[in-house]
Amino acid sequence: MNAVIKRTTLVVRSVERSKAFYRDVLGFTTTFDQEITMAGSGYPAAKAGDRVRLAMMQGSDPRGSMVGLLEHLDPKLPEPAERSVGIGDTVIVMHTADLDRVHRVCSAAGVRVFSEPHPFTIRAPDGKPAQMQSMTVFDPDGFIIEINQRPG
Repeated sequence: MNAVIKRTTLVVRSVERSKAFYRDVLGFTTTFDQEITMAGSGYPAAKAGDRVRLAMMQGSDPRGSMVGLLEHLDPKLPEPAERSVGIGDTVIVMHTADLDRVHRVCSAAGVRVFSEPHPFTIRAPDGKPAQMQSMTVFDPDGFIIEINQRPG
């Protein structure tokens, strides 16, 4: 089997609030936004007749970089308990050509920044060191987003 990840879908409190974050802060565009009545199979958090709203956001790479935003409309999902990062959590990693701009936009929008832009070095696939810049933020629902820039 040759599996390809098409998109990652995030369960969010508000599609509107999350769309604004992914659009205005990270530069994604909306490619799909609909209310859906669930059939009751294939998705463990909804029964037949439940209503959800699904929006798909496209990043700059047309071959991927899609994020789905799924809000449960009726019935609403309960608020999650306060917790720390642990097994089962997701870290979304994004690349940008202008980390300074992303940092400025995040700061102006009041985004919760975990780590300010900072340099680090990784070993590239060819074994040579690669210099990077990185920052980590939380989206409106607490998803961890690592945003990297590789100079040049």
